Amino acid sequence: MKKINKNKVVYGMLFALLVLFSACKYDVIPIPPGPVVPKALDTLEAVYVSTPPTSLSSAYWASANYHPVTCSNLSTGNLYANGLLNMTGTFTGISEFNAGTEAGLTMKAAYDSVNLYILLEWNDKTLNIQNSSWYYNGPADPLKSDSTGGWTGQNNNDHVSLAFQIQSATGAGGTFNDVGCQASCHGGSQMALTSGSMDIWNWSAALSEPMGYAGDMVLNSSTGLTYDQGNPTFVRNNAGSTNRSGPAFSWNGVLQSIVKGNGKTATLDPAYFLVNKAPLTGNVVIGDSAYQNVTYGCWQCHGPNGEGSGPTEVAVPFINNTTVARKGWQSFVAFASNNTTTQHDGAPYWAQMDSAQQIGVYTYIMGFIGVPGYYLQQPTGSNADIISTSGVNEVQVNSAVNSTYKVLLIRKLNTGNTDDAVFSPTQNPVVPFGVALMDNDGINHVGSFKETLQFLKK
Repeated sequence: MKKINKNKVVYGMLFALLVLFSACKYDVIPIPPGPVVPKALDTLEAVYVSTPPTSLSSAYWASANYHPVTCSNLSTGNLYANGLLNMTGTFTGISEFNAGTEAGLTMKAAYDSVNLYILLEWNDKTLNIQNSSWYYNGPADPLKSDSTGGWTGQNNNDHVSLAFQIQSATGAGGTFNDVGCQASCHGGSQMALTSGSMDIWNWSAALSEPMGYAGDMVLNSSTGLTYDQGNPTFVRNNAGSTNRSGPAFSWNGVLQSIVKGNGKTATLDPAYFLVNKAPLTGNVVIGDSAYQNVTYGCWQCHGPNGEGSGPTEVAVPFINNTTVARKGWQSFVAFASNNTTTQHDGAPYWAQMDSAQQIGVYTYIMGFIGVPGYYLQQPTGSNADIISTSGVNEVQVNSAVNSTYKVLLIRKLNTGNTDDAVFSPTQNPVVPFGVALMDNDGINHVGSFKETLQFLKK
């Protein structure tokens, strides 16, 4: 019998298999790319986009590279004028900002043929959203010796500011091109230039964001720091000309529905923001006397200082009571007059007061709560250039609940206004700028004097 060569058999089988597989066609399944992971960059890069990232949830922001900003003390140790108390939460700078926790400021940017988009995010555990609110016989400021008797402006809000050069800005600190906004430093909280001008974008949690804008300011050598042409988003709610004059207006009880700068509607919390207003006509001295009256005074239940604990019983405290602030005068009267088990068992005492005493007591109680220090309005002219969007809930504010801020600023590359910086991505792709953060403050701040914005080619 003829022997079979095993090697020939094996090779033959392999050859047959190769022929068989070569006759088959396979679809190649592509491997999908992994998720884009944003990278930290040494400069703030603005990428050209065809789809404008106009909201915090726009897809672009999720994958965009970011620029982390190392914050240091820029301005510290400054105090406000007489009558403005407890407004310097960043007095010592980094050690107090966000209770000493790292700000963690990051920035992202984009641009299209019309606008520049800048997204800022930073850590802040407390939502400070009042500015110079009016308090009557309010708390003392541990940093000041000001009397707290009568009306004073109390509390401040959170800010983020950006500074750009308009024209060859030079000051005591040097040139803007060399040192950024340090060029304007002139000692203390003052900003000054010897020549040229700067464009200041000032986002305020209390005074601009509720209306959907950032404040637009200009600094030059002749007029100093002023708001741009037109009306800003706020007006001081002042019955006189000093920081002890007291409030001119309170909320009129009408729902505060507004249209923000981005075109969306919002309803603003009257405990913190004042848009729909009415004159606050109560005489606070008369109200003080009626509140403390031995026979029918509110102090017997609500406490002599509005603390909620009187000699008769423990009642609702008035100090910083946002529930009462959200009533308005008419609702307050209806509540105070309602003698039912579910309403106000002090109604018989309220009924013993005449109308002047009643409106006076309401004004006095609002002095415990705090009347908004400014009322808000739609901006006009160059003050309406910078649109803002944030994650702040302004419908019913809970100032104790916060972790981070996200603020999106949108402005035209060229507004056509002489008090604004012009951005030209092709002719001037590298732009120096400064950035500052303020926590419950407006004159002391942390941040960076000079950073760089670079427009990437299309």
